[in-house]
Amino acid sequence: MEGVYLFIIFASIVVAVLYSNRRILKPLTEVLDEEQAEVKGILNPRIEGHFHGREVRLVLDQGRRPETLRMEFFTGKSWQLEVKKRTIWTALEEQVRPSSHTATHESEFDSRFAIFSFPSKQFAAWLVKPEVKASIEELFDRDDIKQIEHGEQSLKATFEFYLSRKCSPARVRPVLELMTRLLQSLESNIR
Repeated sequence: MEGVYLFIIFASIVVAVLYSNRRILKPLTEVLDEEQAEVKGILNPRIEGHFHGREVRLVLDQGRRPETLRMEFFTGKSWQLEVKKRTIWTALEEQVRPSSHTATHESEFDSRFAIFSFPSKQFAAWLVKPEVKASIEELFDRDDIKQIEHGEQSLKATFEFYLSRKCSPARVRPVLELMTRLLQSLESNIR
């Protein structure tokens, strides 16, 4: 009988945590175009809708510390691109994936970011455009952005936060604005 009580207590705690994480996303519904956007899912709660007319999904990846919010704009394109802050791990990744490492030949930019793409030359030319560099630098100057990538037909930014520094509309909206600018440039420059 004692085991049943422990199970009920444990299950109640798990359900409470899962539903409380849905509340983290609820305020973010106001950044979407839809007036009635709702949080869906329990294990990885998400909001789907539009931002400035573009299809977007915000997904909370639970079970990690810090929490991770993935912001995805759907493009329908099969481009392969990853931009990450340069770290010791990205230096190792460059050694493991030398064929996809992309250098822009802009020493200051290349020293800050590790870039992996295919086709490399096409993305290297796009990445050195002043408006693209400025948007990428501004995104990463926000200490919460871990990486930007395009794969699986969407442009994604991974936003990390601790519950003590809530994931608020005021922090997410500017990231979505910058991603929209990047996406517009990407669509008009990469075929």
